[in-house]
Amino acid sequence: MPLAIDAVVRSVRARLIHLASGIAASAVLCAPALAATLPANFAENKIGTANSGTAMQFSPDGKLYVLEQGGTMKVFSGSGATTWTQIAPSGNFFTGSTLTVSSAGERGLLGIAFDPDFANNRYLYCYYTATTPAVHNRVSRFTASADGSQVVAGSEVTLMDLDNLSSATNHNGGAIHFGIDGKLYVAIGDNANGPNAQSLNNRHGKMLRLNPNPANPIPTDNPTSFPNIAGSPTGNNRAIWAVGLRNPFTFAIQPGTGRMYINDVGEGTWEEVSLGAAGANFGWRTVEGPNPAGVAGMTYPFLAYHHSNGALTFPTPGYTGNVIAGGTFYNGANYTFPADYVGDYFFGDSGSSWIRRYDHATNTVASFATGSGNAVDFKTGPDGCLYYLSRSGTGVYRVRYTQPIAPYIVTQPASNLAANECGTVTFSVVAGGSGTLAYQWQKNTIDIPGANGPSYTVASASLDDDGAAFRVVISNGTSPDTTSNAGTLAVSPAASISAQPSDATSCPNGSATFSVGASGTGPLAYEWQIQTAPNTWTTLESQPIALPCGGTAQAGTPTDASTSISVAACAGVDSYLVRCVVSSGCAEIASDPATLNFCRADLNCDSTVEDADFTIFAEAYNLLDCADAGMPAGCPADLNNDDLVDDADFVIFVTAYDALLCP
Repeated sequence: MPLAIDAVVRSVRARLIHLASGIAASAVLCAPALAATLPANFAENKIGTANSGTAMQFSPDGKLYVLEQGGTMKVFSGSGATTWTQIAPSGNFFTGSTLTVSSAGERGLLGIAFDPDFANNRYLYCYYTATTPAVHNRVSRFTASADGSQVVAGSEVTLMDLDNLSSATNHNGGAIHFGIDGKLYVAIGDNANGPNAQSLNNRHGKMLRLNPNPANPIPTDNPTSFPNIAGSPTGNNRAIWAVGLRNPFTFAIQPGTGRMYINDVGEGTWEEVSLGAAGANFGWRTVEGPNPAGVAGMTYPFLAYHHSNGALTFPTPGYTGNVIAGGTFYNGANYTFPADYVGDYFFGDSGSSWIRRYDHATNTVASFATGSGNAVDFKTGPDGCLYYLSRSGTGVYRVRYTQPIAPYIVTQPASNLAANECGTVTFSVVAGGSGTLAYQWQKNTIDIPGANGPSYTVASASLDDDGAAFRVVISNGTSPDTTSNAGTLAVSPAASISAQPSDATSCPNGSATFSVGASGTGPLAYEWQIQTAPNTWTTLESQPIALPCGGTAQAGTPTDASTSISVAACAGVDSYLVRCVVSSGCAEIASDPATLNFCRADLNCDSTVEDADFTIFAEAYNLLDCADAGMPAGCPADLNNDDLVDDADFVIFVTAYDALLCP
């Protein structure tokens, strides 16, 4: 591969370490730091020094880790402040556990990523050029100390050793980032050999996708075929996720969407930004930029700028460059830039020392800064500021917006959420603005005490919450306050009755069966009850319970959806109300009451009052006294329950007998 298009450009590009371009190393190390020219109301300051910086990354707890090509890593702590402090002992995270690298040309310590569970496991991953047994790039896992200032000695575990390198010291790639799928993505250059990018026999010129598990680093769902390339990768090459890259030493993944933008340094004509996709072929060395057009199966860049002709740059013409470097989406925990910056993609050109931003929604590019000092990496900080790593400026610069910004909404609460009764549901908002944002959530426009964060959780939804509207008012001392859209909550009962119990009739010594149909969000519990006084319900048990009127009642299975209920009737009481209370979680619902009627004269319990019943009654009537030893069991003819079988009982019996059927 030629090292130059022309002597001036190639001498610049070949000697900037870690890049496919740059300026002479001596100039990089000796040049004074010059302030970038920024848009109105933006300012910057240098927060820390880094010599021959290659990449940087914020840890989940807000520290900034900055890689230096020779194998050292600085750790800065500042929590978004203007002044930061370097906390790594002796200025090197690897103190006590030296990391040996080859730093010739573009080799060295090149990439860093933090495990998604870093807060618990303290794992971080680095991409660097190892020296043994042969020179090759490697991805390793390290464990950070509790305070994050240095590596735990002896904790390195190799995740994957890459292919041995040729004598060429350029095009190593090196960026690594976790995707929203929890996989580690690794960008690798073609080792200055273009055909590597179109071969499945090596991992040069590729984007890899790895499990962060040294015992099982290759996901089984990685692609097995790629456009315009015969065969399938095998062995460790199964790590290949996309092909056709020249030197993608930076890329970025957008929080939330998972969208991946890959910055690929061009050779003679174009610098490219492509949308990452599984199984994609980005074209190198068959295609560079948009040329030649129409090659089947190739994934062309959505953004590319020309080395010398700004009119050809797309999607927005008017600028040129020769070393695309760095990239970060303006998405994060805080938004302190004006609202139109939200979601934009910041990228830069290290050779031309400018920074631009791409707006996905409008597919346009706008200038942001010039004089950024051969910046090689960009990050959006947890404070909502833009950070860039400058080679000629030998350090990290923080760009902030200097004017007050009234609150604005980035992401509105969900317009409609649903929960089951007793369930949990959360409304959230993402907002931006200067300073500290204050939140006040409201329910139906009334303030909710203590609901003062970017999200509000209804911890136990009730049916009273059904149809309620939740919104948040955000303020920061700069007028005007902003009020979010309202989200409506729909609450479904935790249990519902689908089939009500039906009325039933029992003879004096029998029982009646009642059933209820119900559904709910979890296991249901049933409780059968009998009305013992107006508005008073008493729980039935499998053993008889006393009734206020002197009788007893019991249920065969009082906690099932179906049960048999029997009552020893009280004098003069011909019916009772029963119901079932169904519960699920913290809520319950009662069935409609059903009537338990008594057919007192149905003495043989066959649901008909007839001659056979009269015979039973007559036998008892002749004995009169229920205490008589000859009285039929239970004194069934004592229809008014006064322990005598007399004329009063006869009147009751005859009335029923005239009707023949039980009610």
